Amino acid sequence: MRIEALGPFGVHVASIASRANTVLISLTREKKFIKSPADRNALGRIAPVRVAPSDLLAILFDRPLDADNSGWKCSHEQAPQWACQTGTATVQRQSDEDGRRRFQFMAPDARMDLVVTEAKAETPPGDSAYDLAAPAGFKVEERK
Repeated sequence: MRIEALGPFGVHVASIASRANTVLISLTREKKFIKSPADRNALGRIAPVRVAPSDLLAILFDRPLDADNSGWKCSHEQAPQWACQTGTATVQRQSDEDGRRRFQFMAPDARMDLVVTEAKAETPPGDSAYDLAAPAGFKVEERK
């Protein structure tokens, strides 16, 4: 998985690459580079609601979030919108607007809105698209 996260007005917030059991995150404004196991805490610096990279992939590629004993319980009664919950965290797929997919992540102390716009590539990305190196001058943190 490779994600370029943009904030309001298109400001670059982070680059995220995940391969196998490792997540690499480059936080632009903080000038930090994080290497982390691919668990529910991996994206905690970016997303206030704890979602594992595998859960995020399921959400982004319209795969069932409640498959394979994931711990999520989902309601698809109003498809294509849906809502899934695990513990005190909730993820909702909202109605699309202007060809963009919209999601809302909620927890007792946080809320995050995610609007997905897919980048169209002329050629498929190679394996190097999923590699991410620490930029010069960034502080490197490794979470075990």
